[in-house]
Amino acid sequence: MVLKRYDRWRRYENWVILAFTDLLNRSFSNQWLPMVKLRRLVLRLIIYWSFPRRLLLRLMTGLWGRQPQLNALSAEKVPNGNDSVKHIASDHSSSAALQKIKMN
Repeated sequence: MVLKRYDRWRRYENWVILAFTDLLNRSFSNQWLPMVKLRRLVLRLIIYWSFPRRLLLRLMTGLWGRQPQLNALSAEKVPNGNDSVKHIASDHSSSAALQKIKMN
C-alpha cells in the first residue's frame, strides 16, 4: 500500500530520469559532428555555470520535483509478510539531512 502510493507519487519524476538517461546515452554514443559540438557546448556550460550543474544534481539525486513527507509515512503500519505488522519508524536525522540539502 505504501509503496504503491509512493510509486504513483514519483511516477512523473521517474519518467523524467529515464528520458534524461536515454538522452545522455544517445548523445554520447552519437558521433555526428553537430551532435558532438552541441555535446561539448553543453558540457562546458555545466562546468562553468553553476545553475545547470545544480539543476542536474537535484534531478539525478531525486531532490527535484515533489517530495513526500517522511513523517507522514512514519505512523503507518506495514505488513511484513509473516502475518504480523511492523511500524515504520520515523528517522528525524534523515529528515534533517534532506532539509539541509534543500536549503543549499
